[in-house]
Order: sequence, then C-alpha cells, then structure tokens
Amino acid sequence: RHKTGGWLQGFVMMTTFTTWTHYFKWDSAHSVNGIDQSNRKGKVDDCTLSDELERQTRSGNPLTEGVVWPTIAEMSLVGALGCGEYLLQMALDDIPRRGT
Repeated sequence: RHKTGGWLQGFVMMTTFTTWTHYFKWDSAHSVNGIDQSNRKGKVDDCTLSDELERQTRSGNPLTEGVVWPTIAEMSLVGALGCGEYLLQMALDDIPRRGT
C-alpha cells in the first residue's frame, strides 16, 4: 500500500512451482521452447540456469496433485506501480521465514 495514502499499488502472488505433465523439462536449447536461437542478442542463457532447474527435486502425480518442485517458487507480480522491486524482495524474504 502507498505509504501515506494507503492505496493499493500492487501485490505478489506466490506458490510452489507445479507442473501438470510427466514430461516437463527445463531446456533453454530445445527447438520448441519459444527462444529464437538465431537471434541471441540480449540473451545470456547458456543453459546453466535450465540445467540447474532440471536437477531440482520433484515429485507427485500430474493427474492428481501435480508434479511439485519444492525448491522453486512461482511468483506473479500484479500492478506494482513503482514498487515492483520492493514487493518481489519482500516475497523472496518471506520464503525462508515460512520454511518453504
């Protein structure tokens, strides 16, 4: 909320990352991932991040509760008029406090 006026400026929603398929794979180099491999300008992914994400623990059934990745948070920033960085930092700081 705004410091003096109290108006809602934005909010963050977060949850544990969950997929609903057996076949999800983190792969920055795959041909159908949506990244234009012929135009790499401004892109710094050398597959280091996707390789690290792929090594994370996951478990579950995609037909019931989903495949849960307990070490990966999924965050959505909504609004955040001038306070996005602050809101995301608050959310990141909250994760260890919750023990999740």
